[in-house]
Amino acid sequence: NSDIVFLYHDERKDAGFVIHEPDVPDGYVIRSEYRDEGYYEVNYSGSDHETLTYIQMIPDGTNINVDTEDISLNHIEIHGYEGRQYSKEGTNNIFWTDENCFYSLSGTCEMSVLEKMAEELMEKK
Repeated sequence: NSDIVFLYHDERKDAGFVIHEPDVPDGYVIRSEYRDEGYYEVNYSGSDHETLTYIQMIPDGTNINVDTEDISLNHIEIHGYEGRQYSKEGTNNIFWTDENCFYSLSGTCEMSVLEKMAEELMEKK
């Protein structure tokens, strides 16, 4: 396993938490949505029983645990921001940060669907 640790920065809290909602991908519907202070999550279902989850949060002192056994964490650039992508047990994952938030997309869909969503999301930002 690998831990990705995000340090707390007062400036991030001062910037406020602006939710960046992705467009619903073709063939998907919103299954559930959760909003809280500094956290947003939306889950989608696809027509072929595919699932997709988007998370945006303020990374104030939290950490993300990634099961890296038998996978390769690959670098990806998302509209100028550095991120990582990997696949494990039929689920594709992308995560990245900007100057204020942590973003994560994961799903049983093709990696290209996640990549397109991430790019479109950051273009709208």
